[in-house]
Amino acid sequence: MIHQLLEKYYAGETTEHEEAVLIDWFASERVPDGLRADRLLFEQVYGLSPLVAPGRIEERMARRIDGWNGVERSVLRRTRGATLRWTAGIAASVLLLCTVGLALHHRGESVGDAQTATSGVLKDTYDNPEQAYAMTEAALMEFSRHLNKGLKTMSNDKP
Repeated sequence: MIHQLLEKYYAGETTEHEEAVLIDWFASERVPDGLRADRLLFEQVYGLSPLVAPGRIEERMARRIDGWNGVERSVLRRTRGATLRWTAGIAASVLLLCTVGLALHHRGESVGDAQTATSGVLKDTYDNPEQAYAMTEAALMEFSRHLNKGLKTMSNDKP
C-alpha cells in the first residue's frame, strides 16, 4: 500500500488525506532500508525531523553579528563627523556674513556721522586768496622735491 501511495505522490495524484498517511508513516520508526531516500525527502519537505545545526554555528553567528555591529559603529562615527563638519562650515559662514554685515553697517554710520559732524564746521583757513595760493604752491613744491629725490634714488640703484 505504501508503494502505491508513493507512486501516486510522485505522479502528483494524491489527496491531502493520502499525503497525511505518507507523512505519518515516514515519521514512524518502522521505515525499511529500501525507502530511506524517500524518508529523507519527506523529512526535508515536511520537516519531520528536527534540524541539527552544524558545529559551532552559534559562535560563528555571534562573531558575524559583532562584525556587523563594528561596521555599523564606524559608519555612524563617520556620519557624525561629516555632520559636524557641515554644521561647523555653516556656522562659520553665518558668522562671517554677520561680521561683514556689521562692519559695513558701522562703516556707513561712521561715514554718515563724519559728514554730518563736519558739514557746517569746515571753513577756509585763509581769508586772503593770494596767501592761500602761496601756501598751496609751497606745499606742492616740497612734495615735488621729495618725489624727485625718491625717483633719483631709485634710478641710481638700477645697474
